Amino acid sequence: MTTVEEAILFARRALSQHAVFQKVLETEPDTLLPQLTVDDSRLRGLVAAFLQTHLEPEKDSLASGVTVEGAADHVARLLMSFMSAEGSWDLSDPAQVHKLVRTELLAGVFAEKPVLRR
Repeated sequence: MTTVEEAILFARRALSQHAVFQKVLETEPDTLLPQLTVDDSRLRGLVAAFLQTHLEPEKDSLASGVTVEGAADHVARLLMSFMSAEGSWDLSDPAQVHKLVRTELLAGVFAEKPVLRR
């Protein structure tokens, strides 16, 4: 399991178990949801910075024309989208998270199969 996969599983679990987050999401969604969707630049920047540290060692494996910064921002946007509306993915299932990372989040970022070492 990669660090990105572990981070997704952790984030999903932490958000689902965070009583205050869940209460605000239930009672005041208009306060919280814009921070996670429309006006997500601050949070997305933190996610992209995290991803950048894990993509940097793999920069020689990136697809032609893809930069570490561009890849981190792209994957952060996708990740934020899946975290707020996971669709048919079960983000608490390690096997599904593994497939999501390989087939959706990192698709097109790497020239070959992504490795993303620990």
